[in-house]
Amino acid sequence: MYPARPVLKPNLVQVEGIDFCNAKCGMCPVPVLKRAKALMKMDLFRKIIQDCVEVKPLQVMPFLNGEPFLDPLIFERIACINELLPNTLVKLISNAELLDERKLDKLLALKVGMVSFSVNAYSAKAHREVMGLDHGKVMANIDRFIEKSQGRIPYKVTFVSQKENLFEEQAFKDYWHQRGVRATALRLQDFGGHVDLGKKDSLQGRIRRLFSALQGQSNTHACGKLFNHLTVMADGRVNLCCFDAEGQVIVGDLNEQSVMEVWNGEKLDGIRRMHLAGKRPELPLCGTCTAMYRAEPPG
Repeated sequence: MYPARPVLKPNLVQVEGIDFCNAKCGMCPVPVLKRAKALMKMDLFRKIIQDCVEVKPLQVMPFLNGEPFLDPLIFERIACINELLPNTLVKLISNAELLDERKLDKLLALKVGMVSFSVNAYSAKAHREVMGLDHGKVMANIDRFIEKSQGRIPYKVTFVSQKENLFEEQAFKDYWHQRGVRATALRLQDFGGHVDLGKKDSLQGRIRRLFSALQGQSNTHACGKLFNHLTVMADGRVNLCCFDAEGQVIVGDLNEQSVMEVWNGEKLDGIRRMHLAGKRPELPLCGTCTAMYRAEPPG
């Protein structure tokens, strides 16, 4: 029916420890998710990481739609990855508000390959409007991280451009670059319709989307995430990708299956084949997705 295409093992595995957060970001789906709040049991987490010994992913992220430092088991999870996958890079994305000195000391005792701080503003006012967090505490925690880590853990800061921080992107980049910190601007995404781009997107963002459309960057190409990136929700079910925050498209369940059984399963394989056949617009979520991951599918 569709041309066969070899599928490699996932290079990135994301396992959600918790699905709730201390921030209230309008550009994030977490505040409006309807699925039940959950904390993944450590036994299930270890089973998933044990499955990954066969996979040998390049990177594991022990979170998905929650704040990792809100997860009471986060350090145990990282230690588990370090033990079973010693050559795999562990990456965290955090808003930094909960990274106090005690948690930082625990973090520094582990092997972590990257921490990305989601800051999204230059001023305290914009930071409060975008994320609803204590800007002073966030900055103090990042400063402490920089001072105490002494370069042992690579890190960066990120900025998602939107109406509330519209004129701060350059000031944000300049401030962090002057401090020798990598600062990255990210595009706003709709996360399966859970973020209203009409309300949140900046004028620049709309222009970028229009320009991409005029260049022919439509949603008919095969998305690279399907060939590289496996995401697991806190209840053990495997959702379509990191943008399927609600778990609308479930492709497997790691309570009952192995990572490779799901990765090479009929459901996920069928979705990949639809993408490769140029039929992405016919698929739920994929057809209206605002992300454009043109990573070349393997084979």
